[in-house]
Amino acid sequence: TGGAVCLLHTDGSGSDEPYEGNQWQPVFTRCAFLGNLASSGGAVSNGRRWRPVFAGCLWENNAAQYDGGAIASHIKADLTLRHCVFRRNDAGAKGGAISAHSVGRIELVNCLLVANTAAKGGGAIAYPESNYVNEPQVHRLLNCTFYGNTSPALDRPPCMPGKGHEYLPAMTIANC
Repeated sequence: TGGAVCLLHTDGSGSDEPYEGNQWQPVFTRCAFLGNLASSGGAVSNGRRWRPVFAGCLWENNAAQYDGGAIASHIKADLTLRHCVFRRNDAGAKGGAISAHSVGRIELVNCLLVANTAAKGGGAIAYPESNYVNEPQVHRLLNCTFYGNTSPALDRPPCMPGKGHEYLPAMTIANC
């Protein structure tokens, strides 16, 4: 996973429980992720407890066999993207640009997502179908532009079924 960058849970215990020093927050500034390929997260796979920040980055022509054409963000992982461009990324399953599976928080500010594709849902971004980690999830999309993103599959509505109850993440969408 992660054709260019793979951020994984590394304490060696195999536990998902928090422990001292669990706030890993690498910052990537003005990086270009071009033409990467992986099974999940064409360019970047974001694992447990990582909180990466990407600022002014270009994500173009990345592909994933499954989820997250450019980025796959997994359980208990936060993700911040500012002034980023996602162009022509492709996922064989969900999330042409970004697949956010039960992440803690995802924030996109002043981002452009154009011409991304996914075979099974979320041409630009795919959100989790359920909150199986029972943690608060807050998603913010501010001042973002979405154009020409496609998925032949009918996407689910914002309120999605999950383990016998309805789940809707806390979400702010403004000026998009």
